[in-house]
Amino acid sequence: MDSNGLCEDVNFTCRICGNHSYFHHYDTCYCASCGVVFKNMYMFTLPDVKIITIHDDAVIPTRAKEGDIGMDLYSVDDVIITAGTVKMVHTGICIKLPDNTEAQIRSRSGMGKKGVMVANQPGTIDTGYTGEICILLYNSRKESYIVKKGDRIAQMIIAPKLPYKLKEVQELEETERGSAGFNSTGR
Repeated sequence: MDSNGLCEDVNFTCRICGNHSYFHHYDTCYCASCGVVFKNMYMFTLPDVKIITIHDDAVIPTRAKEGDIGMDLYSVDDVIITAGTVKMVHTGICIKLPDNTEAQIRSRSGMGKKGVMVANQPGTIDTGYTGEICILLYNSRKESYIVKKGDRIAQMIIAPKLPYKLKEVQELEETERGSAGFNSTGR
């Protein structure tokens, strides 16, 4: 801690802005970047997502730009996805998610523009799954699509999940929208 009360801690990561510095004053801490106030610095420490590689060509997920939410996932396979089919593509990585989180697997916009997308998007990885992350890619094009080893094939987003329970009731509260579903805005 410096004379101004500024602390640097690699174990502290503000859940709001991702900063590693905070001010400490008596029992209260303040993020040095965004100013969020919290009573316990460990309340705002991001948990680790543990990752291992199980293939020599595996690439740890990366963000294209600082501040991006999605992390690119890479292929360890050379795969030909024929027109109108789905193929599984291996990433060579396994993760262990912290409690109360999920990993969502989504299409990359560049591949989607070419007509190739994650077949079951968003795919969900639950905290209990620690096997290899494999991506189901669907080719909606009229010609085959070639995935090469090292290609970015999908993106992964780690998201919090709120614990909840289902409660059966006799009726639901009225809302402005009500049961208006598909095309309810007229567009």
